[in-house]
Amino acid sequence: MATVFSIDEIFKENGKLKDAAEASGRHYEYRPQQLQMAQSVQHSLKSNSHLVVEAPTGTGKSFAYLVPAIEHALSSGKPVVISTDTISLQEQIIANDLPAIQKILNVEFQAALAKGRGNYLCLRRLNSAADRNMDYLPSDDLIPEIDQIYYWSRTAKNGSKSELDFKVNFEAWGSVNSEEGNCLNQSCPYYKPCFFQKSRRELQDAQVIVANHALLFCDLAIKSETRDLNAGILPNYGAVIFDEAHTVEHNAAMNLGLRLHPGSVFKVLHRIYHPKRGRGLMQRAGESFLDFYGKFYRQCQHYFEYINDWFEDRPLPWRYNDPGAMPDHLGPGFMDLEARLMEAISGEEDAERLVELTSVKMRCEKIRMSFDLFINMRDDNFVYWFDASGSAQNRTVSMNAVPVDVAPLLKSLLFEQEIPAVLTSATLAVDDKLEYLCQRIGLGNRHDVILDSPFSYKDQVKAYIGGSMPDPRDTHAFALACEEQIKKLLLETEGKAFILFTSYRFMNDMAERLRPFLVSKNWTLLKQGDGLGNLKLVEQFKKDVHSVLFGTDSFWTGIDVPGEALSNVIIVKLPFAVPDHPVVQAKIEHINRQNGNSFMELSVPEAVLKLRQGVGRLIRSKTDTGIIAILDSRVKTKRYGQVFLKSLPDCDVEFI
Repeated sequence: MATVFSIDEIFKENGKLKDAAEASGRHYEYRPQQLQMAQSVQHSLKSNSHLVVEAPTGTGKSFAYLVPAIEHALSSGKPVVISTDTISLQEQIIANDLPAIQKILNVEFQAALAKGRGNYLCLRRLNSAADRNMDYLPSDDLIPEIDQIYYWSRTAKNGSKSELDFKVNFEAWGSVNSEEGNCLNQSCPYYKPCFFQKSRRELQDAQVIVANHALLFCDLAIKSETRDLNAGILPNYGAVIFDEAHTVEHNAAMNLGLRLHPGSVFKVLHRIYHPKRGRGLMQRAGESFLDFYGKFYRQCQHYFEYINDWFEDRPLPWRYNDPGAMPDHLGPGFMDLEARLMEAISGEEDAERLVELTSVKMRCEKIRMSFDLFINMRDDNFVYWFDASGSAQNRTVSMNAVPVDVAPLLKSLLFEQEIPAVLTSATLAVDDKLEYLCQRIGLGNRHDVILDSPFSYKDQVKAYIGGSMPDPRDTHAFALACEEQIKKLLLETEGKAFILFTSYRFMNDMAERLRPFLVSKNWTLLKQGDGLGNLKLVEQFKKDVHSVLFGTDSFWTGIDVPGEALSNVIIVKLPFAVPDHPVVQAKIEHINRQNGNSFMELSVPEAVLKLRQGVGRLIRSKTDTGIIAILDSRVKTKRYGQVFLKSLPDCDVEFI
């Protein structure tokens, strides 16, 4: 099919996008940066080449990549995948951006939201549970929830968990959701109305598929393992566009690694048989199986209790770096369990039980192999560690492993394939170059574009740098100086500030130091960790115009507060990652083994990108104004400080 529409005609001044306001309720303004980005994306897709674009806030980047993506999909006959990190951006693209583009361009195309299989209800499993089939109903306690899900399913539109208008217990949902390897496909009596199969058909028919990074990397792993482009969750696509691309490395590592949590292990075991409840697929098995299973189940309990007890007085995360040091007490038991399940499978005639037994057998095999990978550190490119989840009173220890260097994996799985990839975000560059990101993810030959900001920072922002502040390593002197400088800075904007920290301890200390001052001014102090979730804190911050919000890691990125409510962003210290996490340690060691400089090649670039994210909280529109302050004197006193200074927007800078 020929080109459907002209990028220039759409994005030029007084082009078709001027109708965007009528179509989507958005204010229209011509942005040359948006036109440049759209042209670059179009060229990348047409020439089958990779592209990296830093598109600052206000560029209108979603329209700039969606329009050429639609054009490419219609022209090539293959869908384009749009991958994001956050649910909110996915929802914006599906609910707002794509419908608006459809109206503006008057062009027909199909768009679909891709979700993992476990997000969908399985009607076969639901009806078995609702019929009180004890093979599939883990507990009588779940019956009210199962019934509620059953009645909801009659009117459900897409059968997705996100569509539920009531809370559901994870065990209840896990009893009735769709699972890989646990599907009768066309043999299922519910195949035609199946929610998951309906979603797969929508994906097959779509020209634009909106997914998240986690799902896309899981799909890549499945396609790689099976060597089948039609396997996995997503159909065979013709291009991929990563928005929020600054999180690609992290997402790839997390989804190409493993996490062994006791809860996930016992979830599988309870599907087979729950000794206390007398329920499960093997509840009618003979005495020989139940005797073996009871002993193995207790062995699993003791194993995880031992791990929890061992770490009771030890700090977590804790790195595991001695292959075979931890005994594999469960591997032989899982192997025996798999053999007994295989025996049950070979004699099973009921198709529904057969697929359920096959599914749990496959999961047992995966658990056994994960234990072996972790305990014996089978992959030299992985870092292995123990971590904790849950409350201090009810802490559970898990085993984790991720690739230290995802570059070779992504290069092989994605960037060496015959499809173009576009990566974009507001903050990708370090020292005005995109090389850092591309090296970390294995992206070689590509075209780089760093767009100018559509904002006039000279007119909108004043920056203060704590050049005469004490060194942050002198904790007492630094804290006293911070207290005085923050007071002065807050007076300049009458509150209306985010104060961003790199540690909870220093944040809590500074909040208590400044509390009397804020009370005297009648300015509300909002602090992360004081009971309200992040979204509620931001809502309250927006409503209380003079409030001051104290936040750590999660407030440096992804928070959008346009207007007067946020007029001041104070960054207390440069956001260097503390090298006590096993993943950070392993990355440092990996660079040092290659005779590199881990501080300049990892620590500084990561901190620069984090700083740019924090600074980016201030100006979200052309009418926003305010001040940025960085109280860390190392920006001025250290040679590497010039890299941080260059990362600031083009505005007036004053050293304080």
